[in-house]
Order: sequence, then structure tokens, then C-alpha cells
Amino acid sequence: MNIQRSIKQGARRLPGAKRLAEALGSALLHYGLRARRRQLTRRLSPQLSRQVLAGPFAGMQLLDQTSWGDFVAKVLGTYEAELHPILFDLISSLRYDLVVNVGCAEGYYAVGLAIQMPPARVYAFDISEQAQKICALAAERNMVGDRLSVAGLCNTATLNAILKEGEKALLVLDCEGSEIDLLRPDAVPYLKNSDILVECHDFLDPRITTTLVDRFKPTHTIQRIEEGDRLAQSLPFLQNLGSLDRFAATYECRQADNRWLFCKTFG
Repeated sequence: MNIQRSIKQGARRLPGAKRLAEALGSALLHYGLRARRRQLTRRLSPQLSRQVLAGPFAGMQLLDQTSWGDFVAKVLGTYEAELHPILFDLISSLRYDLVVNVGCAEGYYAVGLAIQMPPARVYAFDISEQAQKICALAAERNMVGDRLSVAGLCNTATLNAILKEGEKALLVLDCEGSEIDLLRPDAVPYLKNSDILVECHDFLDPRITTTLVDRFKPTHTIQRIEEGDRLAQSLPFLQNLGSLDRFAATYECRQADNRWLFCKTFG
């Protein structure tokens, strides 16, 4: 049975059900792509060296374990490709002695930035104990464990105390809506001197982007980054896959109200 066709047929018979049918169809496609991505991860993993092939963290070694399902996109170097121009610029500037990554997962950003920004001190936070363990192991694998600390919950007091240690800090946040509670200049005064790259989860709280822009526009220039396309067809490793599998390999499961802000201090 074609489930999507059945949903559309039901929408014709039930008044007011069209939008519900569209939402259900979208959800089915979303979960189907996620399932296919998991299959591709299992299938392609033995062919990959666990070394990131491209992007700002090319050469970084990934572990077999993951705490988030984007292994293939990360090892291919397509993960969050919208941020690559900013990351290349930040890495080349070498202006940071402190990096804080909240929502570190398995350490893709925390470890990658530690590698690319010596001798910066890196603090990685994640409420998942599994993520903490994997991130610490990844730091050791990439020989930056002596400069990278891993912990659980990060609150405003912890963040302010850490930022106080450095001359110039970079914050990278992907904390599922908690960014609106953590990025508070009134509670964390040292944010005013820090550059911030934050994923805004407006689908969880529609106030997030506008609130953060209002908070930081007096002290930062703000760049808004929307999700873009993935040019999977240009990746040699994926050339032997069908078009749907190339798309699934780089699919990142993002919601419509999901974007990034890069807030750079005026100084």
C-alpha cells in the first residue's frame, strides 16, 4: 500500500484534513530519510577511513561511536556546510585563546576547533553522558586531550566563569532551545567580548532568533545564516549511489524554523 497516496485520498474525503495530510506525508518522508541514512551509515562506514575528507576539519579522526546520526555527512565534510565560510575565516584568524562548545555531541566542533586553533583552551559541554565520553575519547584520538575539557550541564554562572579566563573567546552552541536561557548578557557579562556562533531552534521557541538579535545588536555585528542546498553530486565518494541515497547521506533533518546566527564583537 502506498501510504502517502492513502493519506491524500483521505484528505479529499475529510473536510479540513489537507494540511494534516501534508504534515503526515512530510513526517513519513522525514523518518524514511532518517532510516535510510542509518542504513547508509552502516553500509558506507567500512569504506570510510573515519578521517574527515573535506571542510574546515579535514583530517580530523572520527570514532566509530556517535551520539548523533550524522556520521556520513561529517566524514564527507558536508555537515552544516552553510557555516564553512565562517569557520574557515575564524580558523585563519587565530584570534581566540578560548573556545566553548555547548551541545558538543561527539565533539565534531570541540575537537575540530581544538585541532585548528592551537593553543586555545576548549571547553565542551553536553547533558548526554554518552556524548561526554565519546567527545573525550575523540580528543585523545586527535591528540588534543590536554587542551580540551568535557563536562555536563553549562549554566550562566559556569559560562561566565569560563569566559573570564580568556582574552578572546569563541562560543559555538547547539543546545536544542536552551540558547535563549544561556546567551544572556545580563547574567553573563563576558558575552559582550565574545564571538558567538549559535544554532537557533525557533521551531521549539519562536522567540529565539529575534530575542538573541535584540540582545546582541548593541555589541555585535550579526549575520543570519539559513539552510542551503547540499551538492552531494559533486562528492566523488557518492558517485556510485543513486540520487536518493546521495541526498539521504547528506540529509541533516532540519526544521523550517532552524537557522544560525554569527555574532561578532565590534572590537
